[in-house]
Amino acid sequence: LNILADVFYPKYCFGCRRVGKYLCNFCVNQVPSNAQSFCISCNLPSSQGTTHLSCRKEFAPDQLISAFPYKYQVTSDMIITGKYYFVSETFVILGMMAAEQIKNSYGISHFKDFVICPLPLHPAKKRWRGFNQSELIASAFEHSLHIPRVDLLTRKKNTKTQKDLNSEQRKINMRNAFTTTQEIPEKVILIDDVCTTGQTLMEASKVLKQNGAKQVICITLAKD
Repeated sequence: LNILADVFYPKYCFGCRRVGKYLCNFCVNQVPSNAQSFCISCNLPSSQGTTHLSCRKEFAPDQLISAFPYKYQVTSDMIITGKYYFVSETFVILGMMAAEQIKNSYGISHFKDFVICPLPLHPAKKRWRGFNQSELIASAFEHSLHIPRVDLLTRKKNTKTQKDLNSEQRKINMRNAFTTTQEIPEKVILIDDVCTTGQTLMEASKVLKQNGAKQVICITLAKD
């Protein structure tokens, strides 16, 4: 089946459109790192994505780290294609790139004693898509940072797609969407593909901190 797929639907590089890979050896080096970091709460610039002191509401994440700018077309095209055309390999590629970029920028010591938790999909949505992109990204970070991945959360509410909603609707949509599956460690890295308003990550962080987490770092492929 894979051979037939390659014959009839060959892979094209998202950068230069050459046949062979989703991101060729040349174009992989053209993807820019995210030059600016933002506070997840107010969406204003913040050094290293640290949540501003004035924005540190109870249970808010402590930091947001995004590897790539979503406005870079190759990045956004790969994420959209992977998510809505069911091409899981794009998340494997971007996940490995993001993990190496963030490891080189922050160092492994920045994430000492943390565990990695992918943001869960509702079981019905995961069956429909065939995979959870956050799990694929989390596996890349687990390998690169040499820290364990633990599925601490489950999604109990089959929420609407966030991209179709405004900020207030997103907040309502995600309310009470998650629950814990086990005892929560003190330091957790939450993994997702894109941060726009941050409502999904903030809701997940709230559940983690209500149940024992002391520090939550959010890592995403891209910041929109």
